[in-house]
Amino acid sequence: MKYFSFLVYLVAFIACHDDHHTEPELPQGQWTESHPFKGIPRTGGVSFTIGDVAYVGLGRTLSTATEALKDFWMYKDTTWTRIADFPGTERYGAVAFVLGNIAYVGTGYTPSTKNQADEFHHDFYAYDPSTGKWSDTPVTYLPPDAQGESNARKDAIAFSLNNKAYVGTGISPKNHALKDLYCFDGSTWTELYFPGEARYGASVFVIDDKAVICLGTSGANKTSYLADVNIFDGITQEWSPPPGKSEIPSGRRRIRPDSAGLCHSFHFGQNGRTNQRIYHDRDGPVSSYLLGIRYSKRSLEESQRSPCSYDKADVCCRL
Repeated sequence: MKYFSFLVYLVAFIACHDDHHTEPELPQGQWTESHPFKGIPRTGGVSFTIGDVAYVGLGRTLSTATEALKDFWMYKDTTWTRIADFPGTERYGAVAFVLGNIAYVGTGYTPSTKNQADEFHHDFYAYDPSTGKWSDTPVTYLPPDAQGESNARKDAIAFSLNNKAYVGTGISPKNHALKDLYCFDGSTWTELYFPGEARYGASVFVIDDKAVICLGTSGANKTSYLADVNIFDGITQEWSPPPGKSEIPSGRRRIRPDSAGLCHSFHFGQNGRTNQRIYHDRDGPVSSYLLGIRYSKRSLEESQRSPCSYDKADVCCRL
């Protein structure tokens, strides 16, 4: 009996002792410091994730703005490990995206040195984590702009959404902020419309089937900082206008509100599809929100009074 009691006390003591030294779980939403990066401290780097592994590389050193980097590191299971160097020219202000299990890293800027002029880039190299190797040469390039000139840039944005990648905005070799967006399906680039102001250094994140592009700088002299939010639907490739937005993309027919302050919709989008409605009163827009509803096409005589379509069609209400 005494022996049994001793075992009970011993087990209780060990359990209490272990519990006392177990680190408590952090409440959800709190930050905690992770394992420090093992490479050279830098700014203007680029990162991407494939599965449960994160990759960080490129950038420029803090000691001098003219020294760009080309090393790459992976972070897995709390450990930083250096991988093969980026095969292209060292650079900073680049972007990265992932399609399938292949990462694409490109664009960016290489500052001048004693032996080389500065250079903006529009090339992309591919990294395959299954082999741990980069492509020897660029696998794709941003297409030329409307004037047939190079679309090289730095400080752009990039994201992946529904098996497609998107690259846009940034600053050009002529020191102009850019207002564009390109879609890459793995083989072909397609230029899309971007409704926001020209910008560089913007932020982008993806939630479900939508990408949110926001913030950034619109002036080359860093005098105009932006706070707008532009929502891109990866399924329809259409944009949600921010609440109260009064600008309408060029090429869309404008329809004035009637005497009651309500817009008429005469047509809907391709295949009769629209994803947004904007309601108006005499003082302007009341609300803007996503519906995700498919409508049937209506003739002019059968047009609905009140909501208007805001999609790829040539019809949108004049706010």
